[in-house]
Amino acid sequence: MITKRKNYWTIRFVDKNLKKYIRITSPKKLGLNDSRYWYTNKYTYKEMIKEEILAIERYYLLQKEIEEDNIRYKNSINHLYDEFCLFLNLNHSSRTSYEYKLIIKKYLFPYILLNDNAKQINIELIKKVKSDVLSSNLKTRSINSIFTCINKFLSFLAREDQISFNDLFKYKDILKNIRQVEIEKKINFLTLNEIDILLRTIKNNQKEYNFYLLFACLFYGALRIGELLALTFDDVNYINNSIRINKQLNISNIVQHCKSKYSCSTIYIPKRIIDEIRKYQISTNASSNDRVFFPNITLSRVTLKKYLDKFLYLSNINKKITLHGLRHSMASYMFSKGISILDVSLHLRHKNPSVTLSVYTHKITNDSFEIINNLDLG
Repeated sequence: MITKRKNYWTIRFVDKNLKKYIRITSPKKLGLNDSRYWYTNKYTYKEMIKEEILAIERYYLLQKEIEEDNIRYKNSINHLYDEFCLFLNLNHSSRTSYEYKLIIKKYLFPYILLNDNAKQINIELIKKVKSDVLSSNLKTRSINSIFTCINKFLSFLAREDQISFNDLFKYKDILKNIRQVEIEKKINFLTLNEIDILLRTIKNNQKEYNFYLLFACLFYGALRIGELLALTFDDVNYINNSIRINKQLNISNIVQHCKSKYSCSTIYIPKRIIDEIRKYQISTNASSNDRVFFPNITLSRVTLKKYLDKFLYLSNINKKITLHGLRHSMASYMFSKGISILDVSLHLRHKNPSVTLSVYTHKITNDSFEIINNLDLG
C-alpha cells in the first residue's frame, strides 16, 4: 500500500520471504535514482501506484542481489578465515592463535584468491606451497609447524563442507611432517672475522640507536631475542661481568618466564661489553628497573631483522642469517676455540649437553679435526 504523508510518499507491503511488513520511505532503498518528485505533491495518486509496483519489483531484485552476495561472501576464503580465527580464539591461547593466523597469511594466502571460494584449492596448489616452504631455508621444526597449521585450516574447511574429506586426506599426505634428513639443513652463523667486521660496521653506521651494544650482547651472550629485549639494568652485574637471565619478552610485548627453567641462569660476557652497558646506563639516565633496550617502545622482531640485514649489506657480508643466527655464531666460535661441549651447553643454557650435540654435531666434527690437526708435531 502506498500512502501520502504530509510532503512525502511511503510504501508499506508484506515481504513474501520474511513474512512481515516492510515500510520504505527512501527512494534509494527502492532503487529510485530520481527523487525530485518523491517529496513533492506533483505525482498524482495513480502515478504513484504505478511507481509502487515498479519500486517493489526493484526491492526484490535488490534483496536477491544482497542474498547472492551474502552467499558468495559466506563461501569465500575471507569469511572462512574469519570463522577459523574465531575457532582459534576459543580453542587456543592468544600466542598460538596469533602464530597460526600469521602462518596462514604468510604461507597459504599468497597462492589463493581471498574473495573466491575454497574450490580453487587443489593438489597442484598444495604441492606448490610445500615446495616453496621447503626451499625457504627454515628449520625442520618450523616447516612442520607450518604444515600442521595449514592442515588445521584445511580440516576446518572440510568440516564446513567447503572441501571434501577425500581431498583433505590427499592434502594432508602431501603436507605431512618431514624428518631432518629429508631436507638440506644448514645452521646459519657468521665466522669470527665476519662478526668482527659486522660489529665494527654497526658501530660506525648506527645513527638512530645504540645497535652496536644490542647486537654485541646478542652475540657474546648467545641470547635469544626475547631474553635480550626483557633485560633490565638490574640484571647486569658490573662487578662480576655477568648478566642474569630470568625473563623474556614475548611477541605481544609482555614480559613472561623464560623459555624453560634451564634458560634462567647467569652468564658471563666480556668486561668490555659490561663497561659499555654501564656507560650506556649513565648516558641515558636510566634506573635499575629500566629495560636496557627500547625501554619505552619495543621494535618488532621483523624490524630488528631488517636492521641486521642492513648492517650485513653495509659490511659486504653476503650471508642471510636470522637474529638467532648470532647465537649460533657464538656457539660455533666457542667450538672453534676448543671449548668443551659442557661449557658451551652451559653458556647456551641448554637442558643438557645432548641437546647441544643434537644441534651442533656437524660443527663439533669439523672443529675437532682442526683442533687435533693443530696438535701435529711433525
